[in-house]
Amino acid sequence: AAIIGLLSYPLQLFGLGRSFSFSFVPIGCAVLLSFSFPLILRRIPLKSWGVSYGVPKSKFRRPKTLAELKKLVAGSAKIRCSGGMYSCSPIVSSEGIVISLENFDRVLEVDLDNNIVRVQGGATIEHICQTLKPHGFAIPVMGTIDGVNIAGALMTGTHGLAIGLPAIHAFVESYQILKADGSEVEVNRGRKPDVFA
Repeated sequence: AAIIGLLSYPLQLFGLGRSFSFSFVPIGCAVLLSFSFPLILRRIPLKSWGVSYGVPKSKFRRPKTLAELKKLVAGSAKIRCSGGMYSCSPIVSSEGIVISLENFDRVLEVDLDNNIVRVQGGATIEHICQTLKPHGFAIPVMGTIDGVNIAGALMTGTHGLAIGLPAIHAFVESYQILKADGSEVEVNRGRKPDVFA
């Protein structure tokens, strides 16, 4: 609206010397062009953090419940999972859909007696650390970016600079997997060490 207002005043002055209606042609064109911006923005792909690749927005699915997630997984032939798009390689690019875990971002439990934290896969390192801070705890190993979700950090072997500490996945006791048919499997270090690896 501000652009149209700025354009209209000089064009109206210009129109005083000629046909007044002529000055509204460029204004009308500007208005029509402004309506196309949302359509253009929808076609711009979501860029990775390093702007090294992009994924079309139309491929993204953002389930809000476990039932929605199961339905997407069971009903799709090709799937990639996306976190915060921090990978420098185009690993998220897919011929199929891209599932975002942004709605699965909760810290479910902080068990102070057993030093165990239960989180959803979309919880970011920052969120987990902020939840643990009042209890005097922290994640023992972190990468440089705290916006990464925990599932991405685990699957990419995120590690810190400490020589004596292993990568972040060494601190995991158990996790749940959603299989291609939509069923859930819990993998536990103590009960299924061969599957856990």
